[in-house]
Amino acid sequence: MARIVGVDLPRAKRVEVALQSIYGIGPARAKRLMARLNLDPTLRVQNMTDEQVNTLSALIQNEYK
Repeated sequence: MARIVGVDLPRAKRVEVALQSIYGIGPARAKRLMARLNLDPTLRVQNMTDEQVNTLSALIQNEYK
């Protein structure tokens, strides 16, 4: 299970949809994050590598409050 900024992301959902469970991230911001990291839009949370999770977590923590 991916844990980003204290929120466990639902494993079976697409990353773009799962990111919206984090306070302050909506559909538009989730799409921008995915595009910025060059992640596949159909990628599911359960298929993310540890490196992808760490990169995404660092980006969210550094860019957003």
